[in-house]
Amino acid sequence: MHAQDLHWSQPGAALLYLNPGFTGIEGPYSAGLNFKDQWSVAGRAYRTYMAAGDVRLNNYGGALVSIGGLLSSDVAGNGGYKTVSMGMTSSCLIKAGKSMRVGLGIGANYMQNSLSDDGYQWGNQFDGELFNSSMSSYESQGKLSHHYFDLNAGVSFVYDEEKGSLATSTVQKRWVAGYSMNHLTTPVIAMTGSGDKLALKHTAFVKGQIPLGEKYSIVPEAVAYVMGVHMEITGGVLLKRQIGLESKITGHRKSGSAAVGLLFRTNSGLIPTIEVQKSNYIVGISYDINTFGFAKASLRGGLELTLRLRAGKTGPQQPKKHGRPKKHGKWF
Repeated sequence: MHAQDLHWSQPGAALLYLNPGFTGIEGPYSAGLNFKDQWSVAGRAYRTYMAAGDVRLNNYGGALVSIGGLLSSDVAGNGGYKTVSMGMTSSCLIKAGKSMRVGLGIGANYMQNSLSDDGYQWGNQFDGELFNSSMSSYESQGKLSHHYFDLNAGVSFVYDEEKGSLATSTVQKRWVAGYSMNHLTTPVIAMTGSGDKLALKHTAFVKGQIPLGEKYSIVPEAVAYVMGVHMEITGGVLLKRQIGLESKITGHRKSGSAAVGLLFRTNSGLIPTIEVQKSNYIVGISYDINTFGFAKASLRGGLELTLRLRAGKTGPQQPKKHGRPKKHGKWF
C-alpha cells in the first residue's frame, strides 16, 4: 500500500504531526507525548510513540516566528517492521485581526524503515505437525533498512476570543484549522529495489471550542486524510466543563477543565475520549472500538494516551517593546 502513515485517535493532541503550519499556535512553548497500542488482540500489531514540541522565537511587528521538532517510532508485526522519523518544523503566524492569525509552515523529516526477518515463521519450518524453528527456512535472514528525506508544507488559521472580566477569564471561544501537503518529494520507501513510493498526502483539520455559558462548551473536532486512492476521516464532539476561574493579571489562580465525548473513524470504529486539563497540563485517554471489518474478530481496537504541556497565553500577542527604536520610529 502507498498509504503507510501514522494516524492518531486524538488528532488535536498531535498538531505538529498534522501540519507544520501549527508550529507555535499553542503559546510561547508547548510539548507533548503520544502513545498508541492498536489491535493488540491480533498479537504484535502496531505500537506507536511520538514526542513533539515547539517554541516561539520572536515577535516581529506582530509576526510570530516559531520552530518545532518531533520524533516518532512505529513498530508493527512479529517481524518488527519499524519506521522512525525525526523532523523539524517552522512557521510564521501573522496577525489578521483582533483575535485572528493566519500562518504558513514548512517541515523536513529524516525517515528510516527497517525489517527483521528472524521474527517470521515460514512454511519450510513446518515439520508436518508443528512449527519447528530449528529447521531452515531457506530464506535470507538478517535486517533490511532504508532511509529517506521528506518535505511538508501547510497553512493554518487560529481564532481566539476570551470572555470574562479584566481579572479573570471564563470559557474561551477558539477555532484552529489548517491544510497541509505531506510527502512533497514522494519518497521511495522500498528497502529493496526502487518501485515503492509514498503517495502525496493531503490533510485537513479543524477543532473548535464553542461556549455554552460560563462553564460549559462543546469541542467539535475533525481530520481528513487523502493519500493516493486512500481516504480516512475522523470526527466527533466532546462536552467540556471548566473548573475554576483563571487569573489573567497575577497568574496565581489556575483553571482546569474536564471533557468527555465520542469520535468516529470511517470504516474503523468508535473512539470514546476523555481529556482532563489542570493548569497548563492536559491528559487525554481514548480507546478505539472496532465496529467495521475487524469487529468480526474482536471489538478491541487500541488504547491511546497523550500528555501535553501548553504554556502561556494562546491568543494573539502584541509586540514587546524593548531595546532602541529603529529609524522609522517603530518598536519591536
